[in-house]
Amino acid sequence: MESSLKGNINRCRNSKKRLLNEIELILSKITYINASVVFYKQLIKSKINDPDKYSAGENFFNSVLISYESVITCELWKIYNPKEEKGSLYSILNLCENNKNLFESEYESNSYIYGLRVKIEEKDIKTLRTYRNKYFAHSDKKFFGKENKLLEEYSFNLDYFEDLNKYAINVLSEIYEKIDNCSYCFNPNLLTGYDLYNIIRNL
Repeated sequence: MESSLKGNINRCRNSKKRLLNEIELILSKITYINASVVFYKQLIKSKINDPDKYSAGENFFNSVLISYESVITCELWKIYNPKEEKGSLYSILNLCENNKNLFESEYESNSYIYGLRVKIEEKDIKTLRTYRNKYFAHSDKKFFGKENKLLEEYSFNLDYFEDLNKYAINVLSEIYEKIDNCSYCFNPNLLTGYDLYNIIRNL
């Protein structure tokens, strides 16, 4: 009896550890996305406020912008892709459903997980999927070598992508708190020593 109880406790601890580790793994990716968003904004602002200095390294800065766009859209798609088996909001929900004992009650876990799944499914990811597929993942033949035409039809909406990223942070932080019974604070750790404003100013 005692051995069986210890076994159940250990299994519960292992399940909890696995789920929290999975959440932390996704949050580490989100930190990368968050940094890309911040630096992207710095580049765009510099392009507007310091056009002469920006033009001095225009090819480089434009390629950096494209790199950030790739990181933001491709990594966000992994997080929101319902078919992603690991490292997505849906994989976290599946782990929650398979480990309902980690919640205070089965009723709470059922209603909470179901409600959360509905809210995530209601998020508009069509633009994210379209931009990722047509530009970065598949290089749609229709737009090959015609990036300006692509941007006219599917503009890069940074606010939209940033909102999706923030929503993912909120969802994961909330689940983490429920499982670990403590307040979780997301620290983006933006590596402030790497400041694009300084690069522009020193040109």
